[in-house]
Amino acid sequence: MKQLFIYILLLFMTIACKKIDKLTHFYLNYQTRVNIDQTDVTGIAFDVRSSIIPTNSDSIFTAQHTDADHVKQINLKQVSLFIVNTDSIPTGTIQSIEIYLLGEGSSDKLIAWNNHITDEMYAPFMLSTTTDDLIDYLKKPQIQYRIHGELSGDQVINIFLDLETQYFSSAIIVSE
Repeated sequence: MKQLFIYILLLFMTIACKKIDKLTHFYLNYQTRVNIDQTDVTGIAFDVRSSIIPTNSDSIFTAQHTDADHVKQINLKQVSLFIVNTDSIPTGTIQSIEIYLLGEGSSDKLIAWNNHITDEMYAPFMLSTTTDDLIDYLKKPQIQYRIHGELSGDQVINIFLDLETQYFSSAIIVSE
C-alpha cells in the first residue's frame, strides 16, 4: 500500500511538473526584411543591417504572467532566411552568411551562420545556430540584426532577404 501511494505521488508530481513547464515556457517571434543593395556591396563582401525591431518583451512577459526579472533564459530556437526575389538571382550568388544580433549597449552576437552555401537560392538557407543564452539582448526594448556575407562573381544585384527568428524562453511565474 505504501509503494502504491509513492507511485501515485510520483505520477502526480510528473504531471504537475509538465503542466508548470507549459506555463513557464513561451516563444518570442520576430521577422524583418533586409535589402542587400548594390551600393552596400564592395567587391564580393556585404554587411547590412535590418531596421530596428521592437522586442515588445515587456508586454510579452506580462502576457505570460512574468516580468524581465523572472525570465531565466532565452535561446534561439529557429532561424529562417529566405531570398525573396529568387527569379533575378543566379544560383550560387550568395557564398556565405553570418547573422548577428545587436542590442542596445551590447556587442554584436553571432547567432547563425553558414560559410559554405551551395545552391540554396530557392529554399531557406540551412544555418548553424548558437546555443548561447540571449537574455541580455531580448530583454531590451529593441533589437537589430546585422547580416554579413560574401557573394560570388562580378554581377551585383539587389537582393531582398526575409529573416524570421524564434526564441524559446523559460521564466518563473509571478504571483499576483
